[in-house]
Amino acid sequence: MRSSRSYCCAPSFDARRRAIGPFAVGLASFPLLLAPSCGASTNPSSSPASRVALASDSASNHSPTASAPGSSASAAPSLVSAPDRDLARVDPPGEAACGLTSQDWTPDGDESVLRVRERGRAFARPARAQAQIQIALGKDTDSVFARLSHSGWEVSGYLGTEEFSLRPARAMVFDGFLIPLPPASLGWEEGRPGELLVTRAPSRGIKTSAAVLRATHPCADLTIDDHGSFDPGSLVPKVAAPRDAMLRARPAIPLSLTPGGAPVAWIDPPNGDEPVKLLESRGAFARIWWVDFEDIVFGWVPLSDVTTRGGQSSAAFGMVRDVGVGAGATAPGSGAAHYRCNADVPLVADIDGDAVVVGKILRGTRIDATDRMSGFVRLAVPSTAPANPLDGVSFEVEESEIAACVVER
Repeated sequence: MRSSRSYCCAPSFDARRRAIGPFAVGLASFPLLLAPSCGASTNPSSSPASRVALASDSASNHSPTASAPGSSASAAPSLVSAPDRDLARVDPPGEAACGLTSQDWTPDGDESVLRVRERGRAFARPARAQAQIQIALGKDTDSVFARLSHSGWEVSGYLGTEEFSLRPARAMVFDGFLIPLPPASLGWEEGRPGELLVTRAPSRGIKTSAAVLRATHPCADLTIDDHGSFDPGSLVPKVAAPRDAMLRARPAIPLSLTPGGAPVAWIDPPNGDEPVKLLESRGAFARIWWVDFEDIVFGWVPLSDVTTRGGQSSAAFGMVRDVGVGAGATAPGSGAAHYRCNADVPLVADIDGDAVVVGKILRGTRIDATDRMSGFVRLAVPSTAPANPLDGVSFEVEESEIAACVVER
């Protein structure tokens, strides 16, 4: 649901370039996004285009992962007329439970979008990039903060939790019988300092009494990469020679942690008889190891539900690896002028006339300009950019920010 917005308007307020107060939370809290200087007069009544910005205070000068106790990214902002700090900006949450990075991150599907804040307006589609993700402290988080960078561009915004995948970085077991494989998507219900309460919905062939399985894991056990690798056999009982076998196709095969113990889940083979690894047998029960889509399931089942195929397994538990395929970026337009700057340049998104700082272009990176309007320069977005503006949105820089840059012809 889109939150309501308030505006602080001066008589000379420029409706074409109004900066939205609720988009900006803690202007000084994100060191990578520097507030652009403003060439307008300091007298709002005489300025041709005075804008709205947040009042700053000492509590706003915190790092992305360390803030004053009780601070919140959703706190109601205070609005003042401030021509010398005039653009709203995307800021990270005040405190983070986990900070995760990837050198080669790809978004989940083609419909993922970056927003200016949690539940805020969307302005861009993320692309393949280096990524830094912050997951906030607390329960019921609606989104994660993402800082994406590639080819000299940095773009930041919020991804909805349904548009973002958390994955296992190492072998982890849920409820003593289920190990998610590297491509498996994990959820979380709560962020705590240095750890998350992680959830995994079992694959289609497993039935449990709970809708999801839960376990607390440190941030180091988790990743945002979609091509990780680890050895799940580190959590499976070791046997000298597991045998190839078949699990009979029948509904509700009880799975227990011990021979004849109380069931912790029920196996319902989705495709008829399923190939499994037979680890050992004791009396009327057999311990098996089964790959069910994106999970490994292991435990004890009735021996009568297992038939051996003869011979030993051709492979034991070896390394499991999943290789992801990245998404491309949109192609750039042709620029009317080209610039290179000796300092980072704040990157602005024009969202239906609202100017929001969403990142920066690093020093020395070529900037392709297409046209100028109202003190801003519209940019051509390269195909290697970490995000591409949505229809109706453009990426721009303030004209004053590139006035001293080298012009390339």
